[in-house]
Amino acid sequence: MPHDHPVMVIGAGPCGSFAALTMARKHVPVTVLEEHGQIGIPSHCAGHVGIKGLTRLGLEIPDNLVQNRIRGARFYSPSCRELVLDHGSPVTYVLDRPKFDMWLADQATQSGATYILNTRVRSLEQEKGRIRLSIEESDSAKELLCNLVIDAEGYPAALLEAAGLSKIYPSNTVNGVIVEVDNLIGVDDEFVELYFGKAYASGFFAWIIPKGDGSGKIGLGVKAHDPIRLLHRFISQHPVASRKLRKSKMLNLKAHPIPLGGPFSKTCTNGILWVGDAASQVKPTTGGGIITGMLCSRIAGEVGTEAWKRSDYTARFLSRYQSQWRKMIWEDFLVMRKIRTYLDRLSDERMDHLFELALKTGIMNDLRSLDDIDLQGSGFLSLTKRPRTLLNLIRFIWRAFNQ
Repeated sequence: MPHDHPVMVIGAGPCGSFAALTMARKHVPVTVLEEHGQIGIPSHCAGHVGIKGLTRLGLEIPDNLVQNRIRGARFYSPSCRELVLDHGSPVTYVLDRPKFDMWLADQATQSGATYILNTRVRSLEQEKGRIRLSIEESDSAKELLCNLVIDAEGYPAALLEAAGLSKIYPSNTVNGVIVEVDNLIGVDDEFVELYFGKAYASGFFAWIIPKGDGSGKIGLGVKAHDPIRLLHRFISQHPVASRKLRKSKMLNLKAHPIPLGGPFSKTCTNGILWVGDAASQVKPTTGGGIITGMLCSRIAGEVGTEAWKRSDYTARFLSRYQSQWRKMIWEDFLVMRKIRTYLDRLSDERMDHLFELALKTGIMNDLRSLDDIDLQGSGFLSLTKRPRTLLNLIRFIWRAFNQ
């Protein structure tokens, strides 16, 4: 006999826990299923998040979760030209991701959510207006029936694809790898570093994110199927990065796919909402999805709460989730997707040319006010309201396409 639960969340990452927290605060009986034995482990995310994004979510992060505060970025072209974007004060945090995940889950638990660990969802299917989950926990298997599922399983959303509810597009995916390192040399703790070039990170970029104590998080994304080999090449051979990493040892290497195609066109159906990486609610520009995914998860929690109060779990009612998140961030994703498409088409020579133009025009000074790394589309559009900045942007874009 299947066990009965009103609302189930699949995945105890930030998106799953934030959706559960949103509903638990409204006294909705919600249960979170997590396949691993410890929340936040394993972690394959750098935990680099925007401070404005956290404020938008209403989250006050305890100091013990913050590993570092970042005020800007250094960009390196394929030929190692350097651009610096300095906001003057911190705009992002480097979070301890496992601790952050555990903290969010604790907030949800204190509000009334239930967590079940070591539980893997093998399949889900729609059945007579309800959702049947087949799960494994320890050495046993059983089935659960629920009215609403919020799928925050991450990317790729294997459960949804297997159920025919979503489709994964490999062409919009890069293969990412991240590792922690010690003994960084010559890395400014207040700046992340981004490295471009097809020899090391074709289709994306490589990065160094300092943790503020001499250690850091190193990673890259590539279209190729051998990101670990390319990471070793980046660490040992890159003209700039290799000098900074020559005494570093690697720890906790993790590989993972990163969706860059923007959100899926369909993120709900009868009795199911999908959020975060499972819905590809990830920034096409940077591959970051914590804040954008949690913004959508909050909406999912709010719509799920109303569905529970009305006992209406139909696709027609749940489509409010899709309408609301699209209204909030769809235009931002469109802008970021266009930027990603443009960057993907650039040769190394053309990328170097853009760096030269940026240096000549001083465009980085105009970008200093872009202190929201999550809703980047809105940020870029806001620049057009300043006559001098708009003129400089037009000059930069015209030269970029005509020289």
